[in-house]
Amino acid sequence: MASGRDAVRRLAGARLVSLLGTGAANVALLITMYEATGSAAWVSVTLVATHGVQVFFALFTAGLGDRLDRRRLMIACEVAGSACFLAMVFMPAPGPLLAVALLSAVVASPFHSASAAAIPNLVGPEHLSWANSMVSAGRNLGMTLGPVLGGLLAATLGAGSVFAVNAVSFLVSALVISSVHGRFSGERTSAHDHRGVQAGLVFLWRDDLLRVLLLAEAALVLGLGLIQVARVPLVESFGLGSVALGLLDALWGAGLLIGSIAGRRLNAGREPTTFVMGLAGVAVATAAVGLSPWFAPIVALNLFIGLADALDLIAGQGIRQRRTPDVVLGRVIAANSSMCVLAQMAGYGLSGLLVPAVGAQGIYLVSAAVVATSAGGCLRAVRRAGAASGPPLTGAAEPGSDLAVP
Repeated sequence: MASGRDAVRRLAGARLVSLLGTGAANVALLITMYEATGSAAWVSVTLVATHGVQVFFALFTAGLGDRLDRRRLMIACEVAGSACFLAMVFMPAPGPLLAVALLSAVVASPFHSASAAAIPNLVGPEHLSWANSMVSAGRNLGMTLGPVLGGLLAATLGAGSVFAVNAVSFLVSALVISSVHGRFSGERTSAHDHRGVQAGLVFLWRDDLLRVLLLAEAALVLGLGLIQVARVPLVESFGLGSVALGLLDALWGAGLLIGSIAGRRLNAGREPTTFVMGLAGVAVATAAVGLSPWFAPIVALNLFIGLADALDLIAGQGIRQRRTPDVVLGRVIAANSSMCVLAQMAGYGLSGLLVPAVGAQGIYLVSAAVVATSAGGCLRAVRRAGAASGPPLTGAAEPGSDLAVP
């Protein structure tokens, strides 16, 4: 198992390097698009053409990781991404630059599901939570520090240099992944039972517990989407500015990192309970923000929200990995992520409509109610499945079953 742990550490390192570069490049891309066009609409289109397109295409490309060699697929994604960002160095015009950025999102779309589906094969079930924690820590650290790095480099060296740095980061990631030795895929003899791009969503919906987890995570990110939009008016309501907003972001990011590290202590028996507790923790903390008459406690509460969110995501990922056959795991992960992103987008839209009516702190109370309701429903489902006090979820359940195969 030592080799499996080393493999996961390398994957986590590859994610850290790649996302540091990507986070930096995304900031540089947004700055470049706005400076070239002077239009916020171009910034919105850029966000859709990168993050939105990647999530959309993941639904259709996740099946590649369920059919092909996942290690080679991940390396190919990183090499292709490097080529795209290298090309962006030489494209100052907004239109061609956006087109290549869109292409980079498409070629990156199979990576996340392939990486997450490979983890159960690299480590045993008893080390699955530790492995998810390591990869999550690398991802969150990269996503937190990358934008800061991008802003600094874009201001001093220019956006083209940031794109070049990101191209190099992709190649470094590909080299690290190529050095990983281990089994990236499991038994695929039941492939004929899980055909098509819809197989992931079908499996999620037919499994009683995974269906509830999907709805609970969608409610969670809907609630978090609501408060993401409300942060700016929240800070302004206390008579504060951009420094305070940056402090909220920094504490949230720190909470995500702490929660990712703490998640390594989970196991199959603790994951269902931790999932529910994570939802409850987010609900309580967001309600406290909505009721706080002072800003200082709100800063500390953002740390707790990030921590609870990270634990919830690690626990949910572990449950999905344990209950899903390898042959469809990539598509299950992609379907779950895509549905959650749609819920997050809905949260962004709803918050813009609701903030004028209920105020920034009122949005936090609405978010708390949404997440608390999902926590209650999830707790009932976990108890029905016997997951909170019964046998650990250590195998792949058949669609529609209430308990995993021990």
